[in-house]
Amino acid sequence: MKLDEKEKAVDELVEELKKAKGIYFANFIGLNVEEERKLRRRMRENSLFYKVVKNTVIRFACKKAGFGPLTEYLVGPTALCFGYDDPLLPSKILQQFSKETGKLVIKASFLEGRLFDTDATKKLANIPPRDVLLSKLAMTISSPVANLAMLLRGVLVNFLFVLHGVAKKKGE
Repeated sequence: MKLDEKEKAVDELVEELKKAKGIYFANFIGLNVEEERKLRRRMRENSLFYKVVKNTVIRFACKKAGFGPLTEYLVGPTALCFGYDDPLLPSKILQQFSKETGKLVIKASFLEGRLFDTDATKKLANIPPRDVLLSKLAMTISSPVANLAMLLRGVLVNFLFVLHGVAKKKGE
C-alpha cells in the first residue's frame, strides 16, 4: 500500500470514527471464510459498518480523530464495527455471533465518549433496545398517576353512594 493510499484510508476511517455513536474492536482469529461472510451479511442487514483494517491505519485514525485511548486495544488482528443509529446494536450482534461460533472476541468498545473493556461491552449487549427502555420508563411514570386516578375515582364513587343513601332516607 502506497503512502497516499494509506493517508486516504486513514482519512476515510477518521470520518467513520467521527460519525459513529458506537465503535467496537473485535478479534476475529479462527473465523473461517463462511463465518466471516455470515457476520458481514448480518452487519450489513442492520446498517452497520464492519471492516478489517491494519492496526497501524487504525492507530493513526484514532489519534487523528481524538480517540487515543482506543489504541491500547490494537493488539493482534482487529476488526472494526461502527453503530450509527443505535450504539448498542453492534454489541448485541457481535455477542450473539461470538456465542454461536465461540471464536469472535470483543476487545473493547467506545460509546458516546466512554471507553468500555471486554467485560463491560458484554454487559452492554444485555441492555434492552431503546424502545423497550422508553416504554418501561413511560409505564413507571404513568403508574403512580393511574393509581391516583383509581383512588380518587373510588372516593368519588363512595361519596356518590353516601349521597344516594342520604337522599333515599330523606325521601322516605
